[in-house]
Amino acid sequence: VHEGKRPHSCPFCESVFSLKSSLKFHIEKIHEGKKQEKQNHICPTCGKNLTTIGVLKRHIESVHEKVVNFKCFICDAGFYYKGNLTHHMESVHEGKRPEGCPFCESSFSRKSDLKQHVESVHEGKKPFKCDECDSSFGLKTNLGKHVDQVHKKVRNFFCTLCSQSYFAKGDLKRHIDMVHEKKKPHKCPICD
Repeated sequence: VHEGKRPHSCPFCESVFSLKSSLKFHIEKIHEGKKQEKQNHICPTCGKNLTTIGVLKRHIESVHEKVVNFKCFICDAGFYYKGNLTHHMESVHEGKRPEGCPFCESSFSRKSDLKQHVESVHEGKKPFKCDECDSSFGLKTNLGKHVDQVHKKVRNFFCTLCSQSYFAKGDLKRHIDMVHEKKKPHKCPICD
C-alpha cells in the first residue's frame, strides 16, 4: 500500500488496486451493479455517488482536476496512480500485449481491453449512445471524444504558423506537414 503498488487489475476496466478486497468491492459496485448500504458522498461536479470521503477526493483529483502524480519519462504522459504508469510503460513502451484477439490480428495488454474489442468490433455491441445525435460507440472514451470533437468543438492543438486549431495532435501534425512544409505523403501514379 505505502509503496504505491497496485497488483490487482480489474478484468473489466483499467482500474488497479493495492488490495484484493478493494478490487472485489469495485467489481461488485461498478460492474455487477450491486448497491452498497451507504453511499452518501456525492461528487459536486458529475453527481457520482461514492462510498467514502477518501474515494470522493481521489475521484475529484483524478477525473475532474486531472492531477498527475506520476509522469512517464519517455513520452511525458501523466497518471494519477503509479499502477497506471506501470501499465503504460509495459504496454506502450515495452510493447507487452499478451492478450491476442481470436478473430483478428489485434492484441491488447489487458483482458478487459480484449473483451471490449471483441464486443464492439466483432460482436457489434455499441452500448454508449450519444445524447445529441444517433451515434453510438463500443467504448465510453470514444463517446467522450465524439462529444468533445463533434458537439463541443473542442480544439486544444493550435498551429503556431496560422490560425488553425485541431482536436487531435495527429491532425495538427498532418496540417503542418502538408500545408506549411508542403509534404505530400501520397504520390499519384499518373502525375508523379
